Amino acid sequence: MRGGWLRGLVAGLVALEALALLIAGAALLVAAIAGRGRGVGFDVGLGLVALAIGAGLAYCARGVVSGRRWARAPVLTWQFLQLPVGGQVTASQRWYIGVPLLVVSVFVGVMMLGALPDSTRSDARRPAED
Repeated sequence: MRGGWLRGLVAGLVALEALALLIAGAALLVAAIAGRGRGVGFDVGLGLVALAIGAGLAYCARGVVSGRRWARAPVLTWQFLQLPVGGQVTASQRWYIGVPLLVVSVFVGVMMLGALPDSTRSDARRPAED
């Protein structure tokens, strides 16, 4: 299992992103129920989207740790979506949130683009040579 610890680190970071989204989604739903948010419809909608993406990322983290090639595209897509968010947050007064978002996004993206040996290998078996 070449790159096992690195794959575990990347999967752990993706799982951490998933956990953050699940917590944020739950918090938005609680805010909607309590009536303390921006609006019930907005908070419920955004909360459900955050929960769905968080659940999907959690499943992808499992795929990354198993070395599954299918996990590469959704994880990369999420990293590319997270980059501008991290940039905007870094430019605001909450740079202490934005900088880790940027660092994790760049690190996971680079690892998924080729540093992990199993992230680019084909799952299909090659025919036996005679």
